[in-house]
Amino acid sequence: MIRKIAVLALLWCAACYSKGPSLGTCNVATDCTLPDGGELAGVTCNNDHVCAYACSSICAPAEACVNGGCELQGPRITSVTAPTTWTQASSAQPIAVTAVVDDTGGPGINTATLRITGGSTYAGTPTSGTGLVRTFTFSVPPSVQAPDSETPVAFTVIATDTGGGTTPDRAAGTGQLLIDGRGPTVNGVTVNGGVAVGPAGQQIKWFPQSQATPFIVDVSMTESGSGVQGSLLTLVVGGTRIDSGTPTCTGSATTPTCHFSITPSLVVLTGEQRQLQFSVAGTDVAGNAVKTNQAAVGVDGKPPTIAFTVGVSGSGSTTSYPAAFADCNGGAPDGTMYCGHDGSHFWRAGDAKYNLVFTVSDTFTAPNDVGSGSSTSGSTCSIMGSAAACTVTFNSGTNTFTFPADFANATFASAADGTGTVSVTVNAQDAVGNPATTVTTLVDVTRLKWMRSMTGKVDTMKGSPIATSLPVPQLILAGIEKDTLGPIVSLTPDGSILWRAAHGDAANISNNVAYSSVTRRLYVLADNATKMFGYAIGAAGVTSSYNCLLDDGTGTGAATGAPAILGGTPERVLVSDSGLHRLWGFSGTPGVG
Repeated sequence: MIRKIAVLALLWCAACYSKGPSLGTCNVATDCTLPDGGELAGVTCNNDHVCAYACSSICAPAEACVNGGCELQGPRITSVTAPTTWTQASSAQPIAVTAVVDDTGGPGINTATLRITGGSTYAGTPTSGTGLVRTFTFSVPPSVQAPDSETPVAFTVIATDTGGGTTPDRAAGTGQLLIDGRGPTVNGVTVNGGVAVGPAGQQIKWFPQSQATPFIVDVSMTESGSGVQGSLLTLVVGGTRIDSGTPTCTGSATTPTCHFSITPSLVVLTGEQRQLQFSVAGTDVAGNAVKTNQAAVGVDGKPPTIAFTVGVSGSGSTTSYPAAFADCNGGAPDGTMYCGHDGSHFWRAGDAKYNLVFTVSDTFTAPNDVGSGSSTSGSTCSIMGSAAACTVTFNSGTNTFTFPADFANATFASAADGTGTVSVTVNAQDAVGNPATTVTTLVDVTRLKWMRSMTGKVDTMKGSPIATSLPVPQLILAGIEKDTLGPIVSLTPDGSILWRAAHGDAANISNNVAYSSVTRRLYVLADNATKMFGYAIGAAGVTSSYNCLLDDGTGTGAATGAPAILGGTPERVLVSDSGLHRLWGFSGTPGVG
């Protein structure tokens, strides 16, 4: 059999097994082995299950037990010497292996052969000695290594004598050829520090170009052959080196982690930005190049740009004014009404539900086409004169930045028509902190939310309007009826007509009307009226009513001034009478009396 010895030498000793063999018990012949576990030719397992050997002592490795005696079968290989350093598989220089062949006791040495396990054979050339002990040299090409492999190549050495004998397997020499045909493999690259940009699992670390201190890149590698040549390792982009100094490597030469230094200000020019696709270059000790690899890091010294404009819808501006009649008259245009939302103005107050929008771009023409991107949290806004907090929100779905169009506390000077401008400023930066140029925009604003003409419906409204939130938000006014729907009109907060009332009950109302938010009743006195009317107000208008005559049986009075509400249960209304010169107190239930 082939015996492999770590020191690449097989020593033959005739006295190794000089005592009588005692090989123990067995079930089959293969259970009978040498004391070191090796195979022994000629041994049998007898009927008593005891190992039986015909010779009185165990024969030497190059001998066999024949007719009860040990006989030499062929030359012995007493030592093998192969290089202990690695050779590159692509090298044209053959590898020299020497072996000492001993045929003492035999007819003389004929040939010596080196056999690659599972491969080619190579004849040896005698280089010293002329007798029964000679040294043979073998020249083995490094190409015997399998492609892309660095596993040591095993071999054996045997010899023949002039009598036709051949070295038995037990006496053959063994060894390994250290041939490296595979470059180091990069297992992982870790960039320390920086700002991670990109989706999870695809993030790239970015650094400001202004950073003059280096950051560290850790590279883990595997090189199971000759080992990594750490002093030759570099980080390159298209052949240009980007790291500085010699990397330091920790761990073993076969599984090192090497640490590289990169200084951002040295690899990208001021005012520019780059996403650097770099690779680890270098070789192993044998000279094989590091296998193909790639990683990325970003250096950004170019500020982003802000786009912030306000214009009419469809103009291409980043922000559009509210559409015409938005928040007026239910959104329906009305020729008798003016809306401050005319498509080119924001309201001075009440528009915080709308947003001012701006964008930030960090993309430019090549080679600056890729940067760290805008910071999603580094933008700010300010509305001139407003002490209220101005908070910017990033919207990932549209890649825009927004903040409320709240001008209630802004510095604002308006013309006679209520319009003017408000100055709004935005700032932004990229992911590594490069600030964009500040952008300030003037926004057109109006104090006037809406204005409605009641010509041909109700006019000459002399009394004070009533603003209430019950039962629904509304504004109640009274005047002179000009149609058949009544002199009282209710308007919603957006200027829509909610309801009309009092047709046939009152034509002209010059005084104030009175409204109880407790009972939700509206009390009305027409000019020189002889009756007081009470109306129950529901969400859509008058639901029922009652009236009280100014008559005590002696005559009919004439109301003057406005009604006054006297709270309590029941609720009463006080009415001044200039005809009978009395103060009336009325109560009633609408729809009942």
